Amino acid sequence: MSKYELSVDLKNKQVNVLIEEKNIKNLRLKVAPNCEVRISVPNGVKKEEVERFISSKKHWLEKNINIFENLKPYDNKASITNGSSVRILGREHSIWVKPSTEEKIEIFDLKLYLYSKTPNNRQKLAQQYEKFYKKEAMKFFEERLNHLYPIIQKHKIVKPVIKIRKMKTRWGSCNRSKYYITINYNLFKAPKSCIDYVILHELTHFLYPNHSKHFHDFVSIHMPDWKERKKQLDCEISKVII
Repeated sequence: MSKYELSVDLKNKQVNVLIEEKNIKNLRLKVAPNCEVRISVPNGVKKEEVERFISSKKHWLEKNINIFENLKPYDNKASITNGSSVRILGREHSIWVKPSTEEKIEIFDLKLYLYSKTPNNRQKLAQQYEKFYKKEAMKFFEERLNHLYPIIQKHKIVKPVIKIRKMKTRWGSCNRSKYYITINYNLFKAPKSCIDYVILHELTHFLYPNHSKHFHDFVSIHMPDWKERKKQLDCEISKVII
C-alpha cells in the first residue's frame, strides 16, 4: 500500500489531502474532526483521476471542514469538573462533583453525580469518569449487540464479541475471521438509534464484506431509516465520511 499527498485550493485556504492506495473498489473521501483530509483509492488508480475526484468534492470539503472548525469537542478531560457537562447516549449531562469517602458515579435526571475522595484533582476526576464511561459503554454496546444479533444468527453466523477503541476516522470495524467487532470509544455519546445503526452495519459485514448492493439491501430491510441515522451520527457526533 502506497501513500502520497496532494494539495487542493479551497475558497479561503489550501489543504493537504493524504492519499492511501488500498485493496478496495471505490474512492472514499474522509474528513476527520481535526480537519485532516484523507482519501482511500483502489490500487492502480492514476493520480489524474484522484485529482479530478477531489476537485469534484471541493464544495463538500469546504462545508465539512467549516463544520469541524466551528465545533467544540465533547468531553475534553479538562472539562470533568463541577458544573461542566458530558454527552452520553445523545444527551447532555451536567456534572456535580461531591466530596465522599467512596468513589462512585451515579446518574439521575440528566445529572451525573461524581463522588470523589479528591474533588479538586481534575486529573483523578477525569480518570474516574473515563473508567465509568468505558464500563457503561461496553455494557450498553453488548446489550445492543444481543438485541441485534438474531438478525444474522439465522444465517448461522457465530456471535461476535465487542471491543472498544479510540478511532479517528471510523465508528466501527469488524474482524470476520476472528469474530469480533470494534466500536469507536466516542460512539457512546451518540443516541441509541445511531449506535444500533453502527452495530447492525458491522454485523452485516459478516454476511457481505463489501458495501455492495446486497449489503445495503440487507441493512435497508432490517433498518429502513439507516440513512437518516447515519446522517444524524455524522453531523451530531463530529465525524463525516463519504
